[in-house]
Amino acid sequence: MNLSIIIPVPHGVEQPECLPSIHASKFDAKKIEILVVAGSSPSIQRNLAAARATGDILYFIDDDSTLDPRALCRLQEAFEDFPEMAGVGGPSVGTQTRALFQKCAAMAMGSLFGFGPLRHRYYPSGCPRRGTENELILSNLAVRREIWEACSGFNPKLYPNEENEFIYRMESLGHRFLYHPGVVIYRGARRHLAALAVQVFRYGKSRAHHLRLRVHPLNLMLFLPSILVLSTLLVVAEYALAPTRLAPAVSAAVQSATGSYLLLAFLASLYAGLSVSKRRFLTFALHLLIYPTLHFGYGVGFLLGILTPFRRSVAERAPKLMWLKQLGETPDRC
Repeated sequence: MNLSIIIPVPHGVEQPECLPSIHASKFDAKKIEILVVAGSSPSIQRNLAAARATGDILYFIDDDSTLDPRALCRLQEAFEDFPEMAGVGGPSVGTQTRALFQKCAAMAMGSLFGFGPLRHRYYPSGCPRRGTENELILSNLAVRREIWEACSGFNPKLYPNEENEFIYRMESLGHRFLYHPGVVIYRGARRHLAALAVQVFRYGKSRAHHLRLRVHPLNLMLFLPSILVLSTLLVVAEYALAPTRLAPAVSAAVQSATGSYLLLAFLASLYAGLSVSKRRFLTFALHLLIYPTLHFGYGVGFLLGILTPFRRSVAERAPKLMWLKQLGETPDRC
């Protein structure tokens, strides 16, 4: 099996951070092709590189990822053991770091309360099994090239989360994906709360854009953050605008929903603090900030994605395939 590793990078980046881990992989270097494409629209960049790839398998990773040394070998074994699968993906796990905030953010995103059914994207669990858009993430996703070509690649109007629409489109054609917890890559979580809020806001907004482009069923769990946002706004409005109080039934419902969330957030944060051996109180306190940031950021993004006009994002500069190489060879610049 020949592998084409596709890495989108911003303009000006010459050497992606993931290259050393690819070189350190135990996979046969002669069967690896690396395509680095610079630009400002990752979905378009990936499509461009995939059109130039020659490998049997297209493997999409991000430039700031670090591959587990056994990831590529396990990827090959998965395709050989499950020939009926169109693609294979695994989790993107937070890197080991001394920064407590990054540790807590990775813990929260991989927890049941933090990301619900999406947590498997950020924490390896279970055994190899059929995966859906809720478990697979584009920073660690491989697809058979012939199937990719038949499905026309990623929708260039979408970023981020363009893999969700792509996977749903492939599944509607009868193709299936495998989630493999052993195909692991490592990526650092956002360094501070504002960056984390922007990240999940964009996730929520792009999910809403999927519905604007193609109406299809979504996991009901994805609507919960937006319901939380609306409930909180109603509670604030009720107390800020006392003369126009809500109907008693509505008032009781929204106050109950908001109160229940605050209690769950407190208990989940307490559990996170007790689950570590050092800096327990700080871990607890940071989770009290991180959990609402995840949920409210995603919910606000989803609501704005539904309610505001959707315009296709146009790259400021056209994507450019920077170089194509095999490991151990001099890059062929394009």
